[in-house]
Amino acid sequence: MASDFRREYVDTIVELCDAFYGEAEDRSIVWEAEYLTRGMKWFHYFGSIRDGKSESVAHQYSLDTATAERIDPANMVFTLLDFEANAHIAAYVGSGKGATDVLQRIADLWALQPEVMRISLVGQGELLSGRQVVNATEIVYIGLPSPPPAGCANLAQTKDEVSDRWYRGCRFIRAGRA
Repeated sequence: MASDFRREYVDTIVELCDAFYGEAEDRSIVWEAEYLTRGMKWFHYFGSIRDGKSESVAHQYSLDTATAERIDPANMVFTLLDFEANAHIAAYVGSGKGATDVLQRIADLWALQPEVMRISLVGQGELLSGRQVVNATEIVYIGLPSPPPAGCANLAQTKDEVSDRWYRGCRFIRAGRA
């Protein structure tokens, strides 16, 4: 059975909220969240903070009716916390890129009605030494009403499983001075 990643999910949402509210330590940050619900709604949030100026946009798409509407980005936190109500949260380690692509690649879980949450955060800051640092998260969580059966493709089986595509909290330090 795959490990439950609930704690990691909540920690990632805290990082996203810090970025949204301008409380992240990075001097610039770009973030994005996609949430594909069981009810066939797809929420897409995008924002950035550069030079102290923040911008954000949000859309809600209905996959049943093929309609889209702009929504208030300030409601992002509440919407994304709905995902936490899943009985089991897994980490995706497959090669899909967007939320809908990931959903297609976890076909063995369709009977469990999965939800998909993709979160991307890329921040640029500076160390005390003056060197530039990039803080990055690119991760997908799968929400399920019950734990998945053993051996499901594309799900991390343990918390230390590494993915070539997905990661959380990576730091890259550039050589030389800023």
